[in-house]
Amino acid sequence: MITQEAMLILQESKKIFVRMPVHPVVQWLYQQNKDVRSLDFIYRIRGIAYDRVYSILAKTLVQEAQIHGKAVLALPGNPLVFEQTTEKLRNLASLHDIPLRIILGISFVDLIYSQLSIDPSQGIQILPPSLGLGNSSSLNTKLATIVAQFGQTFSPTGEEINASNLTSRLKRWYPESHQVTIIWTDGMPNYKTRDLSVYLSDLDRAYKPEMVFSSLYLPPYSP
Repeated sequence: MITQEAMLILQESKKIFVRMPVHPVVQWLYQQNKDVRSLDFIYRIRGIAYDRVYSILAKTLVQEAQIHGKAVLALPGNPLVFEQTTEKLRNLASLHDIPLRIILGISFVDLIYSQLSIDPSQGIQILPPSLGLGNSSSLNTKLATIVAQFGQTFSPTGEEINASNLTSRLKRWYPESHQVTIIWTDGMPNYKTRDLSVYLSDLDRAYKPEMVFSSLYLPPYSP
C-alpha cells in the first residue's frame, strides 16, 4: 500500500533507488520507464553483517545527493518501522548537512493487526526472518510473534531465507502441529491483504511465489 504523498514523489522522480525490486510498486516504476536502481545486491554479499549493509545503503544515498543534488530511496512499508537504514541515513545526512525528508507509509504490521484482529497491547514480538541464526534467546514463544517479510531476504551468510529453511528453524521451538498464518498483500491496483492459516509442518508447501512479499504470524506457545 502506498500513500498519495509517496506516489507523488515517485512520479516526479526520474532516478529512484529501491529495496525489494519484486515489490509491486517497484514493478510499476519499471513500467513508467523510471531509472530504477535496486540495492538488494548489497544483502547478497557473503559474510556481510546487517549493520554494514545499512551503512553502505546510507553512504550510497548521501553520495548520490552530494553529486546530483537529490537522492530518492523507496522502501517497502513505513520507513520508520523495522527499517534500520532510515536511522543510518538520518545520522549520515545530518553529518554532511544534507536535508532529509522522510515520507511515511503504511507499515506491514498495521496491515497484519487489522487483517488478523490482533491487539498488540497484549504483547507481541517482531523478528527478522533470520531469527534462527545465532542466539535463539531472541525468540520468546510465549509471546505472539511476527516474522517479518520473508521470501526474498538474505542472511549474513548469503543464504536465502525462504519458506523451507524458515520452517526448519521454527521447528526448533514450535511443534509441527502449531498453526501459523501467512499474510501477504496483492499488488496494484487493489492492494488486498490476504491470509492463509496452516500447520507449521505445511508452511513450506503452502507458500506460493505470489506470496513473495509476506510475513508470518505465530500465536503464543508454551512448551
